[in-house]
Amino acid sequence: MRSSGQLGAIAAKAALAWLILAAGCGGTATLKGFLVLKPGESGDVRGSRVLLYVGPDSTPEVFRETRSEQTSVPSRSPFVFRDLDEGVYRILAWKDVDGDDSITDGDLTGVSGGQYDSAYLGEEVAVLGGQENDAGAVEMRSYRRLRVQSSGRRNDSLTSTGFSYAFNRTVTLRSLTIGFPRFGEYTDPSAPGTKEAGVQYQSVGWSFGSSMPGGQHVLGFEGIWDGRPFSIDVTVEVE
Repeated sequence: MRSSGQLGAIAAKAALAWLILAAGCGGTATLKGFLVLKPGESGDVRGSRVLLYVGPDSTPEVFRETRSEQTSVPSRSPFVFRDLDEGVYRILAWKDVDGDDSITDGDLTGVSGGQYDSAYLGEEVAVLGGQENDAGAVEMRSYRRLRVQSSGRRNDSLTSTGFSYAFNRTVTLRSLTIGFPRFGEYTDPSAPGTKEAGVQYQSVGWSFGSSMPGGQHVLGFEGIWDGRPFSIDVTVEVE
């Protein structure tokens, strides 16, 4: 005959098993939230694509996609995912402003708990089974990506090479280093300073006392943009 202590232990185990079973049978879940335009930004967040990602940070995969709702207020738009399995997800919201079907400069983007970057999909959002989960606000802002366009050419006698470059955003350039085939890397002492968006700047008169090489040259730009340091290497084909 079992003692009262043994019976109590059995009852406790049975209760625990029931709780585990109930949690496992909780069914699918709902995840809701809303997109909100960051103060000071302009745009319409309604009808944005909202994507759920799963998997490791290095190789995330799109698990589900929906559209945010069309509301009467352009700066705020709810979204909802239904019939989700319990798990951990990341949220990326994106309004394709220019219609090129990719996230490019000027599109509206937002991620859960942070600012979108091509290497950052926001904080994890835990979804519990069998209930409605609230992701809260996803703040949308204009996506800004720094780009630089560069070109280079030799003069008619092939004794000198010049380069031109332009940034799509205003930056403070700290250094410009040019890598020449056969001759190595050289820094342009006149390059540092403020570079206005869309303005063509020159780095000219490069000569080493012999015929200048053609082929691939590497221009290395370092500086400050949007309060953060940047480093961009651009390969330029010189004819």
